[in-house]
Amino acid sequence: MLVLQRLLARRFGVLNSNVISLISNAPVEDIEMWVDRVLDAETLDDIFK
Repeated sequence: MLVLQRLLARRFGVLNSNVISLISNAPVEDIEMWVDRVLDAETLDDIFK
């Protein structure tokens, strides 16, 4: 979870509280899917679509 937050913050800037909450409450499967999307996403919204 912390790795995902760090990657997103480095790529897209400061994360808002909604994104942090979403990540904090997500199951492991979702976290893994979002981590995979970090490399290809052009926007933060692309991660969570």
